[in-house]
Amino acid sequence: MLYKGNGSDWGRVKGYLCDALEYGDGLSDINDVRDLLAKQEADLWVREKSAIVTQVVETHKAKVLFYYLAGGNLEEIIGMTEHIKNLAKNMDYS
Repeated sequence: MLYKGNGSDWGRVKGYLCDALEYGDGLSDINDVRDLLAKQEADLWVREKSAIVTQVVETHKAKVLFYYLAGGNLEEIIGMTEHIKNLAKNMDYS
């Protein structure tokens, strides 16, 4: 089951996100991710063996939901992506 994570999920999914950050060329680190979540500038979506961090960005033309970071089990991530994409469409995000 996919759900929006909270502070208690952080310890469980932090490793998945750290692993994913290895591919980010140092543009951000796990502290940056934690800070975005703490300031509620990003959302954490979790399943049993994976996590996705999304952000909503408002441009002059639209609200856009984008995937900031994803890590863990690829099959779970793909399943989560479909669910999050449907939620975004229902909320009129691009």
